[in-house]
Amino acid sequence: GDLFVEWPGAPDDRALGLWAAQQAQAAGVTLRAACEVASVSENGELRTAGGEALRFDAVCNVAGPWAERLLAASGLRSRHHLRLVRGSHLLIDGSLPCGLLVQAPSDNRVCFILPYLGRVMIGTTEVEHPAGEPIRPSDAERDYLIDTWNAYFERRIGASDVRESFAGVRPLIAQPGD
Repeated sequence: GDLFVEWPGAPDDRALGLWAAQQAQAAGVTLRAACEVASVSENGELRTAGGEALRFDAVCNVAGPWAERLLAASGLRSRHHLRLVRGSHLLIDGSLPCGLLVQAPSDNRVCFILPYLGRVMIGTTEVEHPAGEPIRPSDAERDYLIDTWNAYFERRIGASDVRESFAGVRPLIAQPGD
């Protein structure tokens, strides 16, 4: 397969989210942590799982993979529907001087191999994720990413070399026939 080299900054999604929350607070936004939203309405009312009713000039549904579920719980219809796609990642010991974009040997999908917080991150997969299922890498995804690494490096790895693994779910707008 093809190999591309890149020099990215180390991504840290958690740190970026915390920074964005701090910026919002500094601008006067009130944030509530661990406050589950049970429903929203078209007129700006929001109800929490604890039964609290709040009123806003506008409500923006940024529930990500759970956005469609929140609309359904609220009795609101949308012309858009979501596909939930899981992306899994592995962390192994080691270091790299730069990031790589590679093609997975089994299907030629583009994956990445990046230096990440003192380790190497191998990712990502693209698997349909059933709503309500736990968000974690499957053994098949782990093996797919290990095979991708082994196609490009003399240092072969196996499941015992994986120090950590994690997954996230991307909400993609479903297209007709998708």
